[in-house]
Amino acid sequence: MVVRHTAGALHPRSHRHAELEINLVVRGTASYLMNDRRYDLTAGTVTWLFPDQEHVLVDESADHALWWAVFRPSAVARIATSPGARPLLARDPVGRYSRRVDPQRVQRLGSLFRELSDASTVDDVVFNAGLSYLLASAWRAFLDSSDVVDDLEVHPAVNTRRASCTPTPAPAT
Repeated sequence: MVVRHTAGALHPRSHRHAELEINLVVRGTASYLMNDRRYDLTAGTVTWLFPDQEHVLVDESADHALWWAVFRPSAVARIATSPGARPLLARDPVGRYSRRVDPQRVQRLGSLFRELSDASTVDDVVFNAGLSYLLASAWRAFLDSSDVVDDLEVHPAVNTRRASCTPTPAPAT
């Protein structure tokens, strides 16, 4: 599934799913809450959300827009065959899986998301082949970026079931 999301399109709710999810922010800002962490997203951010990660999108700016796609575990297993792609097979890997990618890559990935969205109701063969290419291309863009999105620790009273929070800086490690 490939979907373009804009601010206000859905009421935020905490959720998780059996599939690997990728988000590409194309405009505006928002944040993800995942457990006791908050990730602030800006245009050009690629974020991977894994099956055991409960998450909720919050604090969207009025102009916020992103693309998201989900990949069945069987599709991920066909693509994630190299050691560098193994994290894609995890249910909740250790590490930070949100990075900002360069503008050319954002444009290319955005075009690919758009093409797949258009193909989803027209041609299953093109759509499924395109999903594999999107997965591999987005992972490569993620790996090629060193601009990691920092996370902030949130108060224990805040969890992914709430729609907003006040972040506190994470302790230095």
